[in-house]
Amino acid sequence: MDQMQWLRNLYQLWQQNKAQAVLQARLDFRMIDQRVLACVVQWSQSAGAYIDLHEEVDIWAGSLGLGGSPNYGMQSESYDLVFFCQVIVSIARGQGDPPASQALQARALDILQGRFPAFKVLELCTADDPRLQALLGMVGPFIMSDPTMQSVIGQTGIVVAALALPRAQLLKLAGVKGDVSRGAGTSKKARREAAAQNARKAFSESITAAEKAGTHDFRKAEHWLLKALGQAAQSPEPDDDILALQHLIALFSRGGATLEPETVRRCVRTVAGLVRQGHRGTAVSNIVCVFDPIVAAGGLSQELDSTLAEAGDKLLEGDMEKAERVGLTASNATVWLRLGRTDSALARLEECKKLSLTASEGLEIARVEAKVRWVNQDRDGAADALIAALSGKKKAEPVERLTAMEQLILLWPDTKDGKEGWLEQFEEELNATGGLARDLGLVSLATALIKSGDKERALPIAKRANLKTVRDAVPPHLIHLLDELEEQLGEVVDTV
Repeated sequence: MDQMQWLRNLYQLWQQNKAQAVLQARLDFRMIDQRVLACVVQWSQSAGAYIDLHEEVDIWAGSLGLGGSPNYGMQSESYDLVFFCQVIVSIARGQGDPPASQALQARALDILQGRFPAFKVLELCTADDPRLQALLGMVGPFIMSDPTMQSVIGQTGIVVAALALPRAQLLKLAGVKGDVSRGAGTSKKARREAAAQNARKAFSESITAAEKAGTHDFRKAEHWLLKALGQAAQSPEPDDDILALQHLIALFSRGGATLEPETVRRCVRTVAGLVRQGHRGTAVSNIVCVFDPIVAAGGLSQELDSTLAEAGDKLLEGDMEKAERVGLTASNATVWLRLGRTDSALARLEECKKLSLTASEGLEIARVEAKVRWVNQDRDGAADALIAALSGKKKAEPVERLTAMEQLILLWPDTKDGKEGWLEQFEEELNATGGLARDLGLVSLATALIKSGDKERALPIAKRANLKTVRDAVPPHLIHLLDELEEQLGEVVDTV
């Protein structure tokens, strides 16, 4: 059976019988490949976005004295889908056997067969940690006094029990005489499979250790993920390599620190190796794109850009969705630009422009093309590329248009008429956003104009921004932008 069909069937079973679905997923854990995990992540993100949207609606409606969201049923289904996705990821990481406390394992079969109350699963989950036991002792009575919460925890307890059931009991329930999924036996094939399982287990342990380190110990998490990347290399399949790379990217995105140069080198070499081996797909393309700015920010362009460019070229030779191709083309052209190969950059951009691009996609390509033509001393061509993308009948999102218009204003050729018109349009569209977003946009444009030498236009734009509001709202590490703005203007800008 195809893995995606298996996943859809499993979710249908989950909606009918969660415990049975979990047990089946554990038996079939080898079906959870990279494609399934990517789909699960997409499902979870979509459901999470729906939940966030309706929570915002409820807050807004409540502030007006109105009722909350009428779509409680849909919200409930969304929470259920997120729970399902979390269970699948847990099974994948544990290679069919997610970690569980000894107390929970001992009672799992009793819970599933109704001999032990499922709502008491919290006690079993915390049995190995005295601190959690103490916390449960304080909040447990309040939680369990609510009949609704008691029901929810009971249903969750059944799922947790199904995850914790020892494999021997799982196989017995399923009527399986031997654990064929574990490669039991004494043949060479069985020993190879056992070795692979041990390597996969070590990989999962490294990932878990990195997650525990989290963002409070960035370097420790980075260490464990590098170890996982090395362990992933022992498998001929790309799934573990991709998962380790994705974890490193996530760590970089939220950790407030930069990856060590050697980490970046290993990541780029790994993803380039996957491409050379013929591995394709959205996950690989995304990783190549993400490491473009990471390499540049780390000062490693001279060393790694040629490797990224080669990987991007090979990926673009294959089939992919249009949105994926646009993003990869923009990234690949940027890398070729850094290498000084503007001809290669423009060739890839022109090829992409032959597609039927949306307004947003057209702007993304135009912004890169403008940079390339600017480097080629073709300022008219750079401006024309942005003007064409901004002037289409279809409109991109406001933030995308404002970003492109700011770029257009900054690179506008001195000999070209029409700059004032675009400044007026920029402010008109910016005013439509209102509030803090408007003030931030004005500060961004004024600062950029000063850096481009256009102080005359920057002063009136800066004065139209409420800098006091901006100063109160922006993070401390961005305050220097406001200080720089006032200093460059050569006068104290009214912040009232």
